[in-house]
Amino acid sequence: MTGWLTVGVVAGAVLVMLMVVLVGVLWRYVRRARRPQLYTAVRPGPDQVRWALVKVDPERVADRDERLDTDHDPPGLG
Repeated sequence: MTGWLTVGVVAGAVLVMLMVVLVGVLWRYVRRARRPQLYTAVRPGPDQVRWALVKVDPERVADRDERLDTDHDPPGLG
């Protein structure tokens, strides 16, 4: 009787471990599916970057636009 009891306990422990692994794998898959995609294959253009900067800090965008403006000479060149 104790031999069968040991077999039953070991088999139950193996089944519980397999269930824990299965639940862990499924949990990881479900969390990954719900997570928003952080990276896209298309690189953002200047308009998207500018809009993101405007939402963060409008002064930073003004400084950036001023630095990128090529219509005027840099300081010191008259």
